[in-house]
Amino acid sequence: MSVERGVNYFDVAPSYGNAQEKLGPALEPYRKNCFLACKTAKRQRAAAEAEFKRSFELLRTDWFDLYQLHSISDVAKDVDAVFVSGGVMDMLIDAKKSGRVRHLGFSAHSIEAAVAALDRYEFDSVLFPVNFATYYEGNFGPQIMPRPWRRAPRGWH
Repeated sequence: MSVERGVNYFDVAPSYGNAQEKLGPALEPYRKNCFLACKTAKRQRAAAEAEFKRSFELLRTDWFDLYQLHSISDVAKDVDAVFVSGGVMDMLIDAKKSGRVRHLGFSAHSIEAAVAALDRYEFDSVLFPVNFATYYEGNFGPQIMPRPWRRAPRGWH
């Protein structure tokens, strides 16, 4: 197994085919020594809660080191939807407070969606495609780089 060769970071999502079903049993004996990241593309709380619970079962774990909003790309459809009062972000913040999630993050391919999310919560992690060409020549990325260190508005901590 890759853990025996020094790999200790594992990233999975329900949308990755049967990856959770395979990773859960394989990672179970090594879980305490690994960093496990999972994510949700669900934007409604009930669906996100069901997926969250199912991921715990399939991955045979009691906590996620990182849980992410997967592929936010539109402010209204994604960011506004998860930040609605009583919505997905409230569920994830509660999961973090209870210790079921250690860190919260998101992945994005849209500057506008990433900035909107960072303005609403002080995330622990941001997955965003950055490389020399897009950053310097395409002006895609500099807008979010300083933002994670800003304080989020009150009420989302």
